Amino acid sequence: MSSRRRERKIRQDRRTGPPTVPAPPSPRTLWTRVGTWRPTVPFVALATMAGIYFAAASNAAFWHEASHAGAFAGADGFAVAGALFVLMAGVHTILLCVLLPAMVARSGLTVLIILAAIINDVAIRSGVDVDAGFADPIARIAAGKLRDLATPALLLSVVAQTALPLILLWRLELQRTHWLRSFAERVLVIVATLGVMTAVAMMPYHELLTLGRNHGELRRLVTSANLVEWIADSVLPGDNEAEARNRR
Repeated sequence: MSSRRRERKIRQDRRTGPPTVPAPPSPRTLWTRVGTWRPTVPFVALATMAGIYFAAASNAAFWHEASHAGAFAGADGFAVAGALFVLMAGVHTILLCVLLPAMVARSGLTVLIILAAIINDVAIRSGVDVDAGFADPIARIAAGKLRDLATPALLLSVVAQTALPLILLWRLELQRTHWLRSFAERVLVIVATLGVMTAVAMMPYHELLTLGRNHGELRRLVTSANLVEWIADSVLPGDNEAEARNRR
């Protein structure tokens, strides 16, 4: 019986030929798939991803100064660093959900990413920090240090920091939703983000409180939250003038 089955299988193999192995996808096929990759995401997802990006990639000066201040020393150093990262990402996400219109989301984020890269590079190399309370932080940098630092090295640094994020940003498609649903999603994300920030901040609460009390100037290095805050303050010049008088 087994010999008959073997002969039958041999005859079938002769008719159909050996089993075919699918060929691996060619590089051209992979490149085509990458070129046509355009995922659709809601605005709140884009704002959350942007907040995480700004916290991780645009605040090298902040992390350096915080480490220099001893914020990450001791047994609770990792908890403080994690809490600061979550707080920073949350602040960015909330500000973007509040201030950035969906219709200009990608263009606005493009400007913010480029400006954040410039300020981050200048802050690292020259110690210049950007405070949202300044009347015009961009003009202050341009008139002060950036004129001396506007070199090919700055251009290469900005391109290296922004090339991949901008490519990914413009590959995304924003999901179109009714304005009421979009508003509800923003409110939900803001409330959820505030809840997560509160829960995370309560873990190393005393360390964060000490850091804020002794090194409050570190907030000026949180890029690009200071830029978003400055843009919002520029719409209300009266608040800027009042703050400038308080500083004087």
